[in-house]
Amino acid sequence: MNGLKPQVYSMDGVELSLYLFASAEERAAGWEDFGEQTAAADLIPFKAYQEGALLMFYIHGESAAEGQKWNEQLDKRLKAAIRGLIAAE
Repeated sequence: MNGLKPQVYSMDGVELSLYLFASAEERAAGWEDFGEQTAAADLIPFKAYQEGALLMFYIHGESAAEGQKWNEQLDKRLKAAIRGLIAAE
């Protein structure tokens, strides 16, 4: 992530890693860097959320089929939280 360290949180046994970049352009470059560095890796299942200068990874460790029912609800909550963080800047 271009040398940026995340803020890491735990929520109901899952990990949230939040990267706050200086701009949306830097966030896009960090995302591209992540893709290049992990292209051949076998990663733990995660979902990435990107908005403005924020990049957040929700590391759930479940396949999409296993966690789909509650992930839809959580997905809406996480998106709303990110919008709130953006609005607070």
